[in-house]
Amino acid sequence: MVRHWSGAPGSRKGLVGSSPTSSAIFIFWAGSSAGRAPLLHSGGPGFKSPPVQAKFLMVEIINFTQRKIDLEKIKKEFEKILKILGIEEKKVIFYFVGPSRMRNLNRKFRGKNKVTTVLSFPSPKDFVYPKEEEILGEIFLCLSYIKKLAKRANLDFELFFLRIAIHGILHLLGYEHRNPKEAKIFEAKEKEILNKVLKS
Repeated sequence: MVRHWSGAPGSRKGLVGSSPTSSAIFIFWAGSSAGRAPLLHSGGPGFKSPPVQAKFLMVEIINFTQRKIDLEKIKKEFEKILKILGIEEKKVIFYFVGPSRMRNLNRKFRGKNKVTTVLSFPSPKDFVYPKEEEILGEIFLCLSYIKKLAKRANLDFELFFLRIAIHGILHLLGYEHRNPKEAKIFEAKEKEILNKVLKS
C-alpha cells in the first residue's frame, strides 16, 4: 500500500518511462565529504556525462530536468546521509523530476492529483538484484517544487532540499508519520541527521 510520501509499486520498471534526450545517468563511487559549496544552479541544460562504473555503489542520480546541477557535490551529500544512517552496502536511486512527472507519479501511486516534494519507493522484497548489488529503493525529488516551498517559507533552499532528501530516505527505512507520535519521532530524526550532515 502506498502511504504518504512513500510507496511500493510492486515492480521497479515503468516508474519513469522513457528517458528524454537531455537526461543523463550518473553513477558514482561512495566518496569522502566535500565543502558546502552550492549544490544546485538555475538555468541551462543538465550535465551530460557517461556513467562511471564501480563495483560497490551507494548513489545513482538520474536527472530528468533541464536544471544545471552539480551532481558530484549532491551525490557526496547523499552519501553522507546514507553513511550516517548506516547504509553502506545498499544503493539508493534518486530521480530529479519536474512538476508534471511528479504529479503523474503522485496520482498513480497515491491517488493524489497534485505535485509533491518527494516520493519514496522501497524495492520489492522479491526483486532480483544484479550480482553484487542490492537496492534499498528509489526516491523521486521535484526540485522546482522544493525551491518554491522553500521560498514561500523563507527557508534556505539547499538545507530544505537536504532535509527533503533525508525525509525520503527515512521512508525507505520504514519511518512513517501517520499519527502525532510517529510524526514527532520522524521530525526529530530528520533534524538529527541533517545536523550531522552539516557538521561532517
